[in-house]
Amino acid sequence: MDLRTSLHRAAGLRARTVVLVEGTSDRHALEAVARRGGRSLAGVAIVPMGGITNIGHFLDLFGPRGLGRDLAGLYDVAEEGFVRPLAAQLHRFIGTRSGRKARYADLLAGALPPARVPPALDRLLARL
Repeated sequence: MDLRTSLHRAAGLRARTVVLVEGTSDRHALEAVARRGGRSLAGVAIVPMGGITNIGHFLDLFGPRGLGRDLAGLYDVAEEGFVRPLAAQLHRFIGTRSGRKARYADLLAGALPPARVPPALDRLLARL
């Protein structure tokens, strides 16, 4: 049985949301806090990754290129280097292959609400 199949079965991935945690102790702690607060975790699969260094495999499996689940996560502050902020991920994605900047510039700029247009672009357009 391959990794995808075994994880799919083990985590009961009919869940709409997958929470990635470093280990089983994190899963137990999250479940206990949810119970104590009267919060239901129905529709949520809490998946221990066996350490933060495995995050790439789990993102591939559960993320947009895999099963397309909504993702959330919990990790130790000391592991921050393994989990990049979204802005850093986008910067790396767009800047790693020739032509990506040109290809996505129109889409990204077009998706910005007017209040979020970078000031430099806004000032330039105001002068034209």
